[in-house]
Amino acid sequence: LFRSANNAATPYVNQFNLTVQHQVMQNTSLQVGYVGTLSRKMSGNIDQNNPIYETDPITHAAPSSSNVDDRRPYMPGVFQSIGTYATGYNASYNALQAVLTQRLSHGLSFNANYTFGKGIDLVSGDNYNGGLGFTDSSKPGRDKGPTDGLAHHILNFSGTYETPKVRNLGTIGNYALSGWQANAIVQLRSGTPVNITSGVDSNADNVWNDRPNVSGNYKVSGSRAQKIAEYFDYHAFSAAPAGTYGNVGRNFLIGPKFVNADLSFFRNFPIYKQHQLQFRAELFNAFNHTNLGNPDGGLGDSNVAKITSTANAGRIAQGGLKYSF
Repeated sequence: LFRSANNAATPYVNQFNLTVQHQVMQNTSLQVGYVGTLSRKMSGNIDQNNPIYETDPITHAAPSSSNVDDRRPYMPGVFQSIGTYATGYNASYNALQAVLTQRLSHGLSFNANYTFGKGIDLVSGDNYNGGLGFTDSSKPGRDKGPTDGLAHHILNFSGTYETPKVRNLGTIGNYALSGWQANAIVQLRSGTPVNITSGVDSNADNVWNDRPNVSGNYKVSGSRAQKIAEYFDYHAFSAAPAGTYGNVGRNFLIGPKFVNADLSFFRNFPIYKQHQLQFRAELFNAFNHTNLGNPDGGLGDSNVAKITSTANAGRIAQGGLKYSF
């Protein structure tokens, strides 16, 4: 059974920023700003017939995932979950942003931008068509935590350099060394959140997203290969006791960082009047750096704490010729 709450409202977002820009050199400017977003009345799906953690009133058995329907407050043993689309959940995003821009001068232009941001929410994304995702439908605030997929630190750089004309080497200097354009796009960011789940239905509501307790040092050190095999020490976590909620918050861990560089080189060869031939060579992930995916955060999974995926493809090189007239 699924319904919309009678008091469901329209979500809305407030955005604000304060930015200062300064010209640090003739062709170089620096912009620094604060950017904020407040989201209000965001949506989420809850179970309005959420089971109570108590002795089964019908069979008098201890609460478990098998007698969920007997422990529901509305018509126990008859009605199951009553999924309800509700609004009223808040989210926020706050960030420091800095942008350094170099206008074309002596063949060089670039844009470098850095963001230090933090997002907090109960559920990330539009949950209108989602399932029952809250750890506790009676207290959705237990799921307050970092926004899914959002890195705290993000640095992007894009630049272009055009080689000057080489006149003192004759034909070789004019055609082989002059007129080249080199381009670079570099991305660096810190890791994104990893949610740790216990694999145990501690609150006996048959929604298997309960989080565990942490009682030891979960951080590991070692080589890259060792971290792929075990990114965090899962022995430091344990399932929360029956009827309780773990002390580990949503999106508790941060995954591996991301680094990537794309390079390209262009050269236009004039032929006659408006006719020209362009040569281009492009390298995606130019240094063939493997970015690791997030580890498996399910303590009940066979690959718990292991990294089994990558976040980008290997180096891709391509070249081409384009004739324009």
